[in-house]
Parts: sequence; C-alpha cells; structure tokens
Amino acid sequence: MNKPFFLVIREPSSWLIFEKPVKLYSAFSKDEINPVLKELDRRIEAGYYVAGFLSYEASSALDSALICKTNSSFPKLIFGVFDSVRKVKKLPQKKLSYKIGTWQPSQNRAYYDQNISKIKSAIAAGDTYQVNYTMRLNANFTGDPCSFFCDLSQNQQASYSAYIEFENYSICSVSPELFFQLKNDKLFCRPMKGTANRGLSFSDDIKQKMYLKESEKEKAENLMIVDMIRNDMSKVCQPGSVKTVKLFNTERYPTVWQMTSDIQGKTNASFSEIVKALFPCASITGAPKASTMKIINDLERTPRNIYTGSIGYFGPIRKAQFNVAIRTVLIDNKNEKAEYGVGGGIVWDSKDENEYEECRIKAKVLSQKVIDFDLLETILWNKEDGFFLLDYHLNRLSESAEYFLYQFERQQIIERLNQLSFDENSDYKVRILLRKDGFTQLEALPVSYTDGQVLVGLASDPIFKEDLYLYHKTTHRVIYQKAIEQAKAAKLDDVILWNENSELTESTIANLVIEKDGDFFTPAQSCGLLNGTFRQFLIDQGKLQEKVIHKKELDEADKIFLINSVRKWQEVKLVN
Repeated sequence: MNKPFFLVIREPSSWLIFEKPVKLYSAFSKDEINPVLKELDRRIEAGYYVAGFLSYEASSALDSALICKTNSSFPKLIFGVFDSVRKVKKLPQKKLSYKIGTWQPSQNRAYYDQNISKIKSAIAAGDTYQVNYTMRLNANFTGDPCSFFCDLSQNQQASYSAYIEFENYSICSVSPELFFQLKNDKLFCRPMKGTANRGLSFSDDIKQKMYLKESEKEKAENLMIVDMIRNDMSKVCQPGSVKTVKLFNTERYPTVWQMTSDIQGKTNASFSEIVKALFPCASITGAPKASTMKIINDLERTPRNIYTGSIGYFGPIRKAQFNVAIRTVLIDNKNEKAEYGVGGGIVWDSKDENEYEECRIKAKVLSQKVIDFDLLETILWNKEDGFFLLDYHLNRLSESAEYFLYQFERQQIIERLNQLSFDENSDYKVRILLRKDGFTQLEALPVSYTDGQVLVGLASDPIFKEDLYLYHKTTHRVIYQKAIEQAKAAKLDDVILWNENSELTESTIANLVIEKDGDFFTPAQSCGLLNGTFRQFLIDQGKLQEKVIHKKELDEADKIFLINSVRKWQEVKLVN
C-alpha cells in the first residue's frame, strides 16, 4: 500500500513535522525538474512551506554540464506544499519491530582498488583534483522503517537528520552535514570533508581528533571544497559578501570525527536560484565539479538516488535548511530492500586501504546497537579523607560524558555530594549515576569490607579489547556480569579477565596489580580495561608501572593484588 507523503526534519533544538500536504510535486525526468522548482518558488511567495528532497540525479537538469546516470526509476525530486509545520522538542519513539539482513557491498575490494587507480590516472591527466567516489551497500529489510530511523537517530544524534515516507519508499537520513541554511538574507554553508575513526578510550579519542585536525591531507581536501562552495555561493550572493568564517573545525560523532568549515554570504535569491547555484554540494562530487561528475558517472555502477542529494524545507519568511543526504538509508518497502551509500574523497596521495577503511567507518552507523546506559562512578567517603580521589572521579566522569555526548554539570554534582550526610563511624561508597540528558542520581551505602583471604581465578573466555565499554565505567556491564556468574559458580570472590591475545586486563570490580622483585605492574589500558581512579593515582605517584602482562606471568608473580578506590589494596590468591 502506498504511504502518504510525510516528512520529519531535525533542527538543532527541535524536530519539524510536515504532514498532510495541500499539494505534492514530483519529477521523474530531467525536463520536469525546473518547472517544479519555479512552481515551488511561487508557493513560497504565497506564504506556504515547501519540504522534500532532491536526488543526486536531479543535478543534470540544473546545469547541462553536470552528467548523471539516467537509468533510475527513483524520483529526481519530490516536494510537498504545507500551510503549517508542527514543532516538537523530542521525536516520538516508535517501538515496532524490523529486521535487516547482512549488508553486502555493491563492489568487491579488487574492483574498488581498480577504480581508485583510474581516478589517480584522471588526476595525473589534469581532469580532476579530487573525486568523491562512492559505492552502495544493500540488504533485505522487513518491518517498520520509522522504528529503524528512531534507533538510528537515537544512536547518531546527527544535527540534520530527516525521515520521509512516500509511496512505497522510506528515507532514513542521519546526516551530520548541512548543505545550506537561510535566515532572511544570510546564506550559510558548512561543508564536511575529512574523517577519522573514534578512539576507544578518551585519551585515544583525543589523539584521533588531533590527527584529523593536523592532517595536511585532510585540510587540503577540506580547503579545496571550501573554495568550490565559495564560488558556488558567489553566483547568488551579493558581491564581496561571501566569507569563510571558520576553517577546519573538528566535530565528534558517535562513530567518527569529521572536519567542517563555515562559509556565509548575503543573498536575496529565490529557492530555485539557490538550488541551481549550489546543488549538488561540492563535498560529495569533488573538484572541479563538472569534469569530476563525468568521472563519477563512468566509474560508479549504480545511480546514487537520494544518497548525496538533499532533504530539507524552505519557509515563507526566508528560513530554510537542507542537509547533504549522507548516512542515509533508502528503503524500498514493496520489494523489502534497503540501500546505503558510502564513499570518500580520493586525491593523488590517497591510499587504497585507507579509503576503503573510511568507507567501513562511515558504515558503522548501520551496525551500532541501541544501548541505553548511565555513566557511573563509585566514590569512597570516610571521616579522614572526605570524598577520596574526588577530582579523579569527576575528571573521568567528565571525559566519558564528553566521549558519549552526555550532558555534565561538574559544580552541580559537587554541590549535591556536599549535601549528603554520613555516620562518621562508617565508611561509605557513593554511586553517581549520570544519564544522557544530565540527570544525576546519587546513592550512598556503608562499605562492607571483606575479612579473610580473597580467592580469584582466570575467566574461562577472553574479552575482546575492541569493546568500547571496557574503557568507560557504565551501567552496561554484560561482560562483567557473565564473569561474576562464573566466579560464583566456582565459589570464587572474583575472576581475572584476559583478552584475545592472552593479555591480562582487570577483574570485574578492580584493576589488577602484580608484584615482581619489589616492583608493581598493572596491565596497559590498551589491552582493554577501565583506567581506575586509584590505578591512575598510583601511576601519577610513581608507585605503579603500566605494561602488557600475559597470563603465564601470574604464576611468576611474587604477589597478586586487586585495587580500586573503595577497597584500595587487596592481596588475592590465584586458584587454578
């Protein structure tokens, strides 16, 4: 059954819902596109909103020099005309079921590498400087597309997300990239070019950010696109008004770091004039635009359809926002198929393996699971020290909040901690639970210290050090719960975890320390473990050294300890 046209667009602080259009315009052929755009101009002048999308293949109608594939039955353009728009703070969450099959690339690695070589030959011949080369991933899809979009949106928190239903199709876009924004006469563009993977720990994540920020290759690619967009904007902006206001910003997203730059100008141009000057966005073609799009047409096997097109709205008071439709899934509900485009900018010094890896990174949005968790800290309070290692705990909480894009108010948490009351004859462990929206819950319980010998064993199965949640203290503790159950079954107090390389990591509630010849060693965090606050305190004091410790070294240790900030040092006995 064909679905009525329905569109949801994210703005920075709200969602806009467009429903029940008074008129629907579509274009399936090149000749239909410009007449539709002119009619949309008239509708905007009459006080209506227009909202919808342009496919990448609409480009050839806007400029005869831009070559695209013509063999797609997918609409080149669909826009609804609306007399009003509904604004909501949060997107209603749908919880209907859906199922996605395995995503299969439209080309193998050998074909991809072969085309990278062809692009470099075109660069050497002077036909292009940079080509945004892309491919498709395809999968079977059944169930509710809107629920799928809600999960994607919750995971990615992308500023320019959009969801569209029409006929037999659904479009799920979690785009982080702004194509253009208009407020009265101010035209603003923020091209995105430059990508780096996220680190697992906070410190590794910052290293990835700095790599992107300082990469001459990434900055050169970004600057090339900035120059192109400045040129496109100058076609419709007042002379001398186009300015680059920020260069080489680094933006953190759940799966990647991205580099953006900000450009603005002044214009009185209409919707159709702005689209003709700017579309398609230079960040998804390359430079120069016309000759590069010919190369794209020759090398890419399939039409891009909505991928690298644009979704947005234009309002009656010269307010508009359009995204670049990247990180976008097109679902054919009739045939139960889903398509996702992915790619990157290829320049002369691009390395095949790096570019293919970038495609893999950008496809992570498809496999990331929705996990609802709080950030967690457990702090010791006693009469002598007050809150032990408070700054260490709050620094770690702050870093994880920044990593996961959680709201964090340090002073507010300190004030609430100071309002707690304690029996001075007891020690307490105080739990801080921090939700994504910044809501904080505090719990204080007396500490029960263990008498007698602490027995530990080795976990039966390895952990995998690429698991993100090993590096942050959260309520998502599936790995640790499994190990705790093993400990209970074996009548042990705890178990020591180890990774796929037989490197020791930590226990379920503490960091591991071994003593050898009077020196104290703890596993390196890169092996896959939480950097405990007491562990870091001892490292800062010069009392503890980091190194890779293999399982066999436990038997060679003079003593084995478990440490954390509540119980501090506990010598343990290893039970084989």
